[in-house]
Amino acid sequence: MDPLAPSAFNLPGNLAAKADPALIAGDEQHFAAIAASLEQSIAELSDRLDAERRAPGGEGQEAMDRDLEIHRLTARLRTLRRYGLDLCLGHMVSADNSEPVYVGRLGLTDSEGRRLLVVLDGLDEAVGNPITVGPGA
Repeated sequence: MDPLAPSAFNLPGNLAAKADPALIAGDEQHFAAIAASLEQSIAELSDRLDAERRAPGGEGQEAMDRDLEIHRLTARLRTLRRYGLDLCLGHMVSADNSEPVYVGRLGLTDSEGRRLLVVLDGLDEAVGNPITVGPGA
């Protein structure tokens, strides 16, 4: 983690004990990996979008497919640029797994295929439990 970068754990004095480096080091490393992956994803998408825009449009279905791909890439890029560390909503630790599962607004993997953020919708594959959302949950 860059010592000059702001921390997600910039807490008020009465909560300073929660920002103990021994408690947050793993989270800080994970947040750094999320930031690096987000930056890399934005750069790659920008390059792909530029290439699509420079490519010949073609005719008929070919032109429509190109336009749809440009639209898809633009939407994904806009979404990724919208968030920073707040892409991560939190994390969970199951009773039988000591590694936290980080939950995000979007799924995100690093260049090695490691899941940095998962999106939960009905069944939490990462911890193997059904997710119940709503009153009384």
